[in-house]
Amino acid sequence: MIVVFLFSMVAMLDHVHKLKKIEEDGVEVVGTVTSKQCENHGKLFYKFSARNENVEGASTLCGPRCGDVKVGDEISVRYYSGDPTLNECGTVREKTDDLTLKIYGAALVILGTLFFNIIAFGFMKGIFRFGIK
Repeated sequence: MIVVFLFSMVAMLDHVHKLKKIEEDGVEVVGTVTSKQCENHGKLFYKFSARNENVEGASTLCGPRCGDVKVGDEISVRYYSGDPTLNECGTVREKTDDLTLKIYGAALVILGTLFFNIIAFGFMKGIFRFGIK
């Protein structure tokens, strides 16, 4: 279970790093919604132009609710100036804050689980040492 949390944390930290790059050195453009998966955390698929190329992206938390957006609607997209394939729709700062909270939450779960297991192991060791039944 702890391994799963660690892999999740690594993935979230990688995403936060990506978001920081977009936030610090990003270019804001208007994108067009190409499809949507509202049942998948409100995921929107979109396209936009960057450096005379068409770029596609997909993201959640894009601002407007997924159910209110129609294919063909315009949305705000921000991409990293060094690589337009690193892009997000909506407000990047909100996503960074959301992921940071999730990382802290996952860390607390891991630490709580370790603490509980250490205490439980010590308690069980004491029971067996003193023959308490």
